[in-house]
Amino acid sequence: MSATKAVFTVSSLAFVLLFGGGVLLYMNFGDIAKKIAQKIASETLGVTVSIGKIDVALKEKTVTVSKVKVGNPEGYKGPHAATIETIYLKADTLSQALLRFNDISVTGSEVYLEVRETGTNLTDIKKTVNAKAAKGDKAAQQIKVIIERMKIEEMRVHPSVLLAGIGDMQPITLPPIKLNGIGVKENGVLAREAIGQIWQSISSEVSKSANSAGFYQGVSPEALEDIGVSQIETFKENFKKDIGNLKKSIFGE
Repeated sequence: MSATKAVFTVSSLAFVLLFGGGVLLYMNFGDIAKKIAQKIASETLGVTVSIGKIDVALKEKTVTVSKVKVGNPEGYKGPHAATIETIYLKADTLSQALLRFNDISVTGSEVYLEVRETGTNLTDIKKTVNAKAAKGDKAAQQIKVIIERMKIEEMRVHPSVLLAGIGDMQPITLPPIKLNGIGVKENGVLAREAIGQIWQSISSEVSKSANSAGFYQGVSPEALEDIGVSQIETFKENFKKDIGNLKKSIFGE
């Protein structure tokens, strides 16, 4: 084989490998992103997080995440603490070191709140997030994230009160939750920190609405403190309900 032909053959092989590898990477980009996202989310929340599919449009810089399922901590009856139908992300930067999202829209969120005397499933997950943050625990993937705007559309909360004589109650719907500026000041936070901040916000908003709906009756004072609801707030909400029921019985309103 001549030197010229050898160089041509090697160059052709290099081109095929480079081009083929690029196509293979592109075709499997969603699967790679899915595995990484599942790993980071599961490590952060301390429960199994599964994702049905991630579609990445590199040219448009958009990401669509479908069928997210957040598992329940041990000791609770349901398979999931939350499920999300779709997360749509519009990115400014999609690099190996930084993911900067201009807008994130979350639709079809269902939260399965389980309440027992010692706390709730959402609180148990929040404790895990806090404990890992306090230890400075870092996920293996050092991906940094900036989220400029995020909107979680109406979220339905399905309560199951695991206390004697109460049982399941009617679902409630929360107004949209808006989050802004996650990681902006820091020029990016680790992906697990962003997930932790989002979960903290969701847990807080669910707790406020759950308390107003009377889901925390019978929960211990220590657990109420962990949940982030004071006994005084619970007393006020219960008092409002009692007054409302009394007015109905007297005036038939």
